[in-house]
Amino acid sequence: MAMAKRAENRLKGFGGADFAKATQLALVAVFTLLAFAFHYGVVRSADFYSVLVLSACGWLAFEVAVTRPGARRLGRALLLGLFLSAFDFLVETLGGVFGLWTTHYSALPLGLVPAEIAALCLVGGTAWALYIPKKMGLAGAAVDVSVFAFFGALGEALLIEAGLMRYAGGWNSWLAFAAYAVTFALLHAVHGLLFRDA
Repeated sequence: MAMAKRAENRLKGFGGADFAKATQLALVAVFTLLAFAFHYGVVRSADFYSVLVLSACGWLAFEVAVTRPGARRLGRALLLGLFLSAFDFLVETLGGVFGLWTTHYSALPLGLVPAEIAALCLVGGTAWALYIPKKMGLAGAAVDVSVFAFFGALGEALLIEAGLMRYAGGWNSWLAFAAYAVTFALLHAVHGLLFRDA
């Protein structure tokens, strides 16, 4: 009985700030491995979108299996994923309309937005919402924003290198980094509203 109680207490620790830090380090490692795989041709350009979506699905499956969110928490995480997907769709469409960037070779373009990127935002945003603890603290949030801004901008640079994206109209990787930073700062605010009583 005591052993079962100890195991239960360890599981309760999942989803807390320490577990989020460990997950953050794991994400940095995975993002770095993906960047090397894309840059050095381990993954074909034609498969970039699919690999990104499958990686997000793996992350979501991990978060659900380990943190065991209830239906309410999972539903709110999905709402955040939907928010990110809709927000990204709007920003990508506006950027395309104003000639700041173009994307290419989507299996299913949704106007100016690849369906694969919309799916990535939905699934990845849901996983992200589950990984963020209820109380992360300003320093933890700043690190999280920096990590996702860096790898978001790097990801776009790799898409450009693979011929799947092109910048124009003065848009560049520094502006992409800033845009991702603003996006993830906004996501932290939305997460705080959605999960304040979850």
